[in-house]
Amino acid sequence: MSKLPPISGRDCCDLTLTQDVKQFAHAVGFDLVAVTSAEPFPAAEHVIRERIAAGLFAGLPWFTVERAAFATTPTNHLATARSILALGLSYLTDEGYRTGSVPDSDEGSSHLPPDTGDRGQGIEVSSPGPATPA
Repeated sequence: MSKLPPISGRDCCDLTLTQDVKQFAHAVGFDLVAVTSAEPFPAAEHVIRERIAAGLFAGLPWFTVERAAFATTPTNHLATARSILALGLSYLTDEGYRTGSVPDSDEGSSHLPPDTGDRGQGIEVSSPGPATPA
């Protein structure tokens, strides 16, 4: 196991947990780090329901209104969840695409729009700047 980089720049005791997690994620190479609460995503559920009703998920019989309601409530997946951590890694760098990092397929990709409802104010996003090659 490789040694993890130290968290530097501040006294460790002055960091909040969110700042500490973000600093660590950037230190190990993530380009984007976002933290929000594990409260339900009502705007996302509403959009998904509209898209199901409009037939935009035709051919996906498993993508139901019930599944949308379940999926947009994080505590349905982990009852004790208090926060959600989202990590991003840019595949495109100044030198081109990262090699060895691009998935072979789109399996698991999300094509949902961003949550533009009443939750955005609680999201804290941190980015260290332009992506660097891996």
